[in-house]
Amino acid sequence: MMLGWPELTLIILILLLIFGPSKLPQLARSAGETVREFRKASAGTIETVEEAVKPAQATIMDLAKSLGINLEGKTPTQAAEEIVKKLKK
Repeated sequence: MMLGWPELTLIILILLLIFGPSKLPQLARSAGETVREFRKASAGTIETVEEAVKPAQATIMDLAKSLGINLEGKTPTQAAEEIVKKLKK
């Protein structure tokens, strides 16, 4: 759902009527700070998850090597699939 210029213009006019021109810059600044903080927190969460997954990926690759699976050019996900195939045999 994208907002076009007519919708944005209507929203700005309504905000001007409700808050007045003096409060509008403060509201925009607060909204910008909120979005910036949300993005920063999201990036931190993604980094935390990636750091938590790295040891598991290393374990998968080590297990695949110990099972004699060729890992050349394979991702940890592909290695896990190969492990499952080998264990089902």
